[in-house]
Amino acid sequence: MNFKNLISFTLFLIILGCEKQNTNNENSLDITIITPDYEEESFYLNLTTGLENSQDWHVSLQKMMVTSGVITAPLPTIITNSSSLISIENNIDYDDLITLPANINWLADTTLLSHGGDYVVLDYQFLCENPNHDHPPNTHKILVWDFIYLFKIIETGRIYKIKFEEYESGIVLFKYSEIE
Repeated sequence: MNFKNLISFTLFLIILGCEKQNTNNENSLDITIITPDYEEESFYLNLTTGLENSQDWHVSLQKMMVTSGVITAPLPTIITNSSSLISIENNIDYDDLITLPANINWLADTTLLSHGGDYVVLDYQFLCENPNHDHPPNTHKILVWDFIYLFKIIETGRIYKIKFEEYESGIVLFKYSEIE
C-alpha cells in the first residue's frame, strides 16, 4: 500500500469512528467497505458473501476511459452485474430504510450507476472552487451522489441497500446491509 492509500485509509477510519450511531435501526448489520484505489486494481464485491470476488460479484469499482472535449482520462466508475436489478431511493434516510418501500421500480441496466448513467454514483461534474477556473485541472472534484441504491439479487431475491459515502484519491467508501 503506497503512502497516498495509507493516508486515505487512515482518514476513512477516523471518519467512521466519528460517525453518529444508528439509533433508528439498532439491529443494523451494516457492512462498511473501503475499496482499493481504482487506478491500481478493479474492485468486485459479492453483496451476499460480503467478500471481494471477481468471478461472482454484484457491484464493482473500475477504471473507465472518459472523454471530455479533446481530453481522454481514466476515471472511476461504479458498474453493476447483470445478476442484479437496481432501484433508487431518495425520499428516506439510509438508517430509516428498514423494509422495502412500496412501488419499487426495478431496473436491469448495468450502466445506470456508471458515468453517463441515469443514477450515476461518482459524478465528474468537475466543479471548481475557483470561479475563474485558472487552476490546474487536477484540483477538480468527483462528487458522490446522495442516493440510496437498492440491489435485488435475481437468483435469490435478496435485497440490499447501499449508501456510497466518500470518494477520495481513487478510493470509495460505502456501507450496505440486507433489508426485508
